[in-house]
Amino acid sequence: MTGPQTTAAAGRARRARVSPPLSAREREVADLVASGETNRGIRGLLFLSETVEAHLRNVFTNLGVTSRVAVTGAVQQERAASASEPAG
Repeated sequence: MTGPQTTAAAGRARRARVSPPLSAREREVADLVASGETNRGIRGLLFLSETVEAHLRNVFTNLGVTSRVAVTGAVQQERAASASEPAG
């Protein structure tokens, strides 16, 4: 069976394999890392105290990466996958 529904389901399954779920805050931190923000900048933008490092450690673990560059790559890959997915 092929068609829009199976294509959309395949896209969701692919994203689930590529990007383990992040909490809403972890997603915000990952997006800001991908846009080039420093930890200090993220702290200011999200009104966080000293917790950016803890959120970033969780992002690294959940995405299975060890660097900010790899977080950026994972976020960009997810954005590209979402952009190419048909609206449903």
